[in-house]
Amino acid sequence: MLHRTVLAAAVFLGSTVLLATPATPKKPAGKPAATVWSQTNFSAAVCGYAPPVPVVFSFPPGFVPRDPKHGTKVGCFWATPDDLDRALRDPRGAHFEEVAHGVFWFRVPGNMKFDHATGKFPDEKKIIENFVASGATEPRIAHRTFAGKYPALILTGGAAAGTHVYMLYLSHGDDDAVVIVNYRPPTSETPASEAMWTRFLDSIQAAKP
Repeated sequence: MLHRTVLAAAVFLGSTVLLATPATPKKPAGKPAATVWSQTNFSAAVCGYAPPVPVVFSFPPGFVPRDPKHGTKVGCFWATPDDLDRALRDPRGAHFEEVAHGVFWFRVPGNMKFDHATGKFPDEKKIIENFVASGATEPRIAHRTFAGKYPALILTGGAAAGTHVYMLYLSHGDDDAVVIVNYRPPTSETPASEAMWTRFLDSIQAAKP
């Protein structure tokens, strides 16, 4: 009888130990890896429409350049191949009504230079007035220097149909010429559009020697 009682107690204690053993804690899920953007040099970004400058840009995965071969006024486009096909299907001009991922549009106007004497772009007041007159709501205007030496004017604001307008006037080179970058967000715009524009601006860096 005593033997059975001791055995039963041992079994009970063993069960108690098993039940009391804590489960192995799960490792916390790590943050998803950041999306890797592709870096390209200045000349490639503008499809060769401006002399080389020691500056680099970065673009989202899947974005590739396309040059419609219409000169500096039309310039160079960066987007996914499908978005480029949709935006450039009309030979008379680019259209962005069916963009799924966004388009970066680079132009190199030949008659615009940054004025170091005034610290402004030529007709900067008119640029801002035209931006507001175009229907931009809650316009935001900012000055910024990229890569430590290239002044820029950044314009952002709301547009028709709930979309936004993102523009960059960036001086470059020893002659202070200007490249205009216009980001056209997806047709079904989300808050991610502004984040993409911000990341694009932050990607503009001095090229490593």
